[in-house]
Amino acid sequence: MIGVTMGGRLGNQFLMYALARKLMYLRQRQEQLVFDFSHLSNKKDSGFTDVLRFFQIQEYIYSRDNLILKYGSIKQKFAYLRHIAASHCSADYDYELDTSRLFQNGIYFNYNNYPVLLSDHQNIFTFGLCETPACFDDIKEILQKEFTPKSPLLDSNQGLMDIIKKTNSVCVTIRRGDFLSDKFKKDFFLCDKDYFERGIEEIKKRVDSPVFIFFSDDIDWVKANFEQSNTMYFESGTDPVWEKIRLMYSCKHFIISNSTFSWWAQYLSRNPNKVVISPDKWFPHQVKNSKLIQEGFVCLQTTNQINEK
Repeated sequence: MIGVTMGGRLGNQFLMYALARKLMYLRQRQEQLVFDFSHLSNKKDSGFTDVLRFFQIQEYIYSRDNLILKYGSIKQKFAYLRHIAASHCSADYDYELDTSRLFQNGIYFNYNNYPVLLSDHQNIFTFGLCETPACFDDIKEILQKEFTPKSPLLDSNQGLMDIIKKTNSVCVTIRRGDFLSDKFKKDFFLCDKDYFERGIEEIKKRVDSPVFIFFSDDIDWVKANFEQSNTMYFESGTDPVWEKIRLMYSCKHFIISNSTFSWWAQYLSRNPNKVVISPDKWFPHQVKNSKLIQEGFVCLQTTNQINEK
């Protein structure tokens, strides 16, 4: 069995599934996938729910149980409880030592090692994010297939999809929403209007006759702040998440924000010659570059970095 503690919205759930799918692929045997969604049960935002069910992924059991405590061996339960106690109570908590101990017991916690190492435990568990694409690059075609929505394209989006397919379409994903809240702005907000305007100009240097398709959790703000022309189109902002991601990854080029949802759009793209514009860091106060910022991305400084100079 591979047990996964799920969290976050679709972008994070894709990352969690990708590691579990890679482990399933490496173990080369029939595995039961069990996903614990209990961490999402108290979220008010509708995006914090099981959205994997809309995609053609491997069959899984939906659970609201702590999977390690329910299915783990005695050693696994002890290692997990020690992690909980140490991370919450110990002033000298050693993150590296703790994650090493967890892995030795078949528990992949925020696992970002490459190549992926296999545990020989009968049941293995993952929780936290795997943000190293190299971990699952060799099953990219599998993920592209399995992250295809079960439902067909909505009739209301047929016209937009035709434009996406027939032009040098550029997916522009603008994340606002909770990134602008007092709680999260300092730690997450990077990509402002200036960043996207410079991204558009950078695309124009690299792509012939680009057509920009805007996606956002605040599409009204986008329409009000970007000049509308016959080379700019806007997703409705009301599509279900599975429809939105399909429209996004069907584009040929990308201007992404520091969002895992935005990142997956370019990763799932079928265009081998895609141009990807990205911020050159993933968080405002990041010291070490995120591995989500991949080789080949065209990285732009964000406004707060420019202003600091």
